[in-house]
Amino acid sequence: MPDDGILGDIGETIGEAAGAVAGELKKFGKSATSQVTGPDKTKTPKSPPAEPTSAKGELKKLGSTIFGQVTGHDQGAQVAQMAKADKEFSKKESDLIAQKIKQIYAAHAARRAQEQKQKEAIEVQKEQQQVIFQEQAKKQEDLSANPAIAKTRAEIKNYGAE
Repeated sequence: MPDDGILGDIGETIGEAAGAVAGELKKFGKSATSQVTGPDKTKTPKSPPAEPTSAKGELKKLGSTIFGQVTGHDQGAQVAQMAKADKEFSKKESDLIAQKIKQIYAAHAARRAQEQKQKEAIEVQKEQQQVIFQEQAKKQEDLSANPAIAKTRAEIKNYGAE
């Protein structure tokens, strides 16, 4: 039947496309593998690379840099420069924070001094009132202590009224 011809052409086209995809996947797999494990040693490279470009080489470089930073043995110029910049920044920030703290303490001390002055003023007023009250109480006591004087005062007051 003629159906076999149409399906056959489609099948061949699909087969060719699948073969092409498989070939590309195989190439991709080889390139991905070579990136992880390094270039294939059996082939001689046309020009040797100046620096390791494989992921393995990059991981080694990263590991040695981290290990050097942690142990302090291999500090490069970039790390030293970053440390210097960090110290300068930290110094500036710590100076700013110290200045803010000093301002807070100065404001607190001024507020405490003002409160202390107010307390002292209140205490002085209380003492003055207490002294006045004591003087008045003493005068009253002196007047009531001698009844003859108290009588004469009443007579003097009434003398003008009669």
